Amino acid sequence: MALVPIGRGLFYPPFESPVSGAVGVVDLATEKFAMIGHLYFEGRQSGAKTFSTGSIQWRAGTAVWATSPTAMDIGIQGVTATGPIARPNGTFTVKRTVSAPTGIVTSSWITTVMNSGSASLTHGDLIAVVWDMTARAGSDSVQITGQNPPYVANLVGGFPITNAYLSGAWQTTGSTGNASKWPDVILVMDDGTMGTIAPTIPFNSQGTEQFLSTTNPDERGLVFQAPFDCTIDGLWAFGGFADANGDFNLKFYSNPTSGTPTQLGTVAVQAEQAGQTANDSIIYKPITPVNLTKNTDYLVTMEATGSGNVRLAITTLASTDHRAFYPGSTTLKKATRQNATGAFAIESPAVTIYRMGVMISHVDDGGSPPPTYGLGV
Repeated sequence: MALVPIGRGLFYPPFESPVSGAVGVVDLATEKFAMIGHLYFEGRQSGAKTFSTGSIQWRAGTAVWATSPTAMDIGIQGVTATGPIARPNGTFTVKRTVSAPTGIVTSSWITTVMNSGSASLTHGDLIAVVWDMTARAGSDSVQITGQNPPYVANLVGGFPITNAYLSGAWQTTGSTGNASKWPDVILVMDDGTMGTIAPTIPFNSQGTEQFLSTTNPDERGLVFQAPFDCTIDGLWAFGGFADANGDFNLKFYSNPTSGTPTQLGTVAVQAEQAGQTANDSIIYKPITPVNLTKNTDYLVTMEATGSGNVRLAITTLASTDHRAFYPGSTTLKKATRQNATGAFAIESPAVTIYRMGVMISHVDDGGSPPPTYGLGV
């Protein structure tokens, strides 16, 4: 094994996690919403896939779906060359008509099974997933949840993209809550293959867990595997401190699913020496380098040690299968324990992903053994 440095290093799993907040509102007949981008099949599978009896999975925000004859077509369209902003071509190749009062539930992950038309889809195809309200009665309305891209609260350009058809026209400028956001959708092909719109990472909900040294569990973390042999020299978490007493340790283990996990590194994080309280952000700390073996379980944790609360960000998935779209894939699992003793409790089914990980400093290039090096090389 020859380990070569990769510059500043690589956060793994990457901390560019999805950010909730983008919502399209469809509440009038002829109003539409679209998520547009390139199709990504899990594992980058090649070859055409049939999409005719598969499903579109998406998240509804606040919804009133109660009055007949309210109806919405949900399906796949092509993308026109007219723009900006990108927009669908207006013709469904495959869809389902969902009629009130069934098929949509407020604040829920929705599975809409196709039943009209057929599409042959390939990894990399440019597609539009479209919600088209064809009739509306009463006060019926649907919020369709998307994402704010990482680092950007109010994106007004870029790609992939969302767009809304309001007042008889697709939007041509960024509009918070309607146009110029990122998709949050999964397509399940007829053969069960899952796809999403690259490079988005689908999720159901997000939040923050707050705990302190007297909370059970007081240590919470993420099991993961690296896809290659590598060396790490740092730990990170997305979270924060509730007050100046919200101290914690970042810790790293091998054998996390056994009754006797092996601690490979730890570093104390004091609130007094970090950023301001009551705000969540990336927290990074270096550790003595540790060599990792590919396809092997490891665990990074946050252990509360102070009398004040700490916070750790979480992403919750609608299905354990959706981990396939995350860096680390189906190896990702939530792990917790109390008082730094005994085995970690591993979540099953695994649908909670703590936003934390390691800094990879060196990767294996398959050559001769590496030279001796120190922290920060």
